[in-house]
Amino acid sequence: VHTTAANLDITLPYATDPAGNRLPDPEFYPESSSTVWADNRITEDMQYRYRYDRYGRLTEKTDRIPEGVIRMHDERTHRYDYDNQHRLVRYVRTQYGETQAEGRYIYDPTGRRVGKRVWKREPVHWSETRTELSRRPYETWYGWEGDRLATIRTQQRRVQTVYAPGSFTPLLRVETENTELAKTRHRSLAEKLEQEGSGDGEAVQFPAALRAMLDRLEDELRRDAVSEESRAWLTQCGLTAEQMKNQLEPRPEPERKLHLYHCDHRGLPLALISPDNTVAWRAEYDEWGNLLGEENPEHLEQLIRLPGQQYDGESGLYYNRHRYYNPGQGRYITQDPIGLAGGWNLYAYPLNPITEVDPLGLWAFAIPAILEGINWLFWGSAAAGGAVLGTSGDSTKANTNDISKCEEKAPCSPCKTTNGNIVPVGTVGYRLDLVPPSQPHYPFAGNHVHLYKANQNPNNCRCFWSKLDVIDPPPPPGAIPHIEFAS
Repeated sequence: VHTTAANLDITLPYATDPAGNRLPDPEFYPESSSTVWADNRITEDMQYRYRYDRYGRLTEKTDRIPEGVIRMHDERTHRYDYDNQHRLVRYVRTQYGETQAEGRYIYDPTGRRVGKRVWKREPVHWSETRTELSRRPYETWYGWEGDRLATIRTQQRRVQTVYAPGSFTPLLRVETENTELAKTRHRSLAEKLEQEGSGDGEAVQFPAALRAMLDRLEDELRRDAVSEESRAWLTQCGLTAEQMKNQLEPRPEPERKLHLYHCDHRGLPLALISPDNTVAWRAEYDEWGNLLGEENPEHLEQLIRLPGQQYDGESGLYYNRHRYYNPGQGRYITQDPIGLAGGWNLYAYPLNPITEVDPLGLWAFAIPAILEGINWLFWGSAAAGGAVLGTSGDSTKANTNDISKCEEKAPCSPCKTTNGNIVPVGTVGYRLDLVPPSQPHYPFAGNHVHLYKANQNPNNCRCFWSKLDVIDPPPPPGAIPHIEFAS
């Protein structure tokens, strides 16, 4: 990897075996004779030694002590435990024979992580030098939108993320303190009427059907969209919508912190921008998602890394939907759950992380297939959000006026495949996978068809295929064989 910037010119060599596994750097370990890792299991690198179980899962990582160095018995050991679905359920880090951190992880039936509990070693109040493992865990709960992590809830706050449609690129961050959320609590219309009770002041309990009807009515009243059905029901009761609206308790709006994401071409967050156009957080990463530097004047906890990844502070790993990613090695700690359908090396993250990403922890996607189709949508959203990169109202107005002065762009040429065939945008392509019954590809027991759609970026006229689905044979009518585009 060659990195250049002002007063900076660095080349970082990555030696790999034929399967893409990193080998010891010959500059630092000239005595190393390793040319290949058996079963793609890296057993040591510059910092650690690794152990695996019979399923190929990483079970232990220990600090590497170079030859000739006096041992102080202060090596850190990381241990990993899994369930029968090969999901990480427990992590423990020890040093000096004591547990320094422990994490336990909870998943829903689809395999999405919905919660974690973390214990940390902390100073005790009665001693200046002694520490103990926290008696109560730090809990975090997660809410999902399909395969995208949309909500993180801790004991202090709730953080919600809005993504660009159809992608894993974050656009908006909404942070709300739990103390603010508590202010929004109010009695529903049904609860208010039950508690105030009948004419004698005694509380009553409504049937479930009546509560459901009142909840629906409250929703309609707050939206000023009372249905004819609800109006007819109120008339039968001798009431009006206006009378019921006066019974509603106010719904306070919590104070929220809003920030817009500024990401690189992959969707890796580089900065968070406040509504006043100031930078609230910024960071630098290497190609594999390792954090190199961070400026955080507002003390924000920004955990999103490469597309589909969330940073875990206790272990240093990135949760990547179906697996956990080790940024230090640029690979996963367990084998691919879909087997060889995800590639020959079951541990590999895309070997070129600049042009490919793996948001699900299953297989690599070429970045154009994910991002080119929404490139203009992202910038349109940023402009609608208040010209994030602008510095004043005058400059925004000038940019708007300049649009009318732009010359009309020449139309793009038709998309052509490498064999010279013209493919109209929107055409469905297919690729047939022939699978012997003795070697099924999860989740298909036999042959299956990959479907793609032809697209063209109007900004640079680049043609690309975006993946649609995987189905049983035969291909749908009108589909053509999938052949790469010439440009």
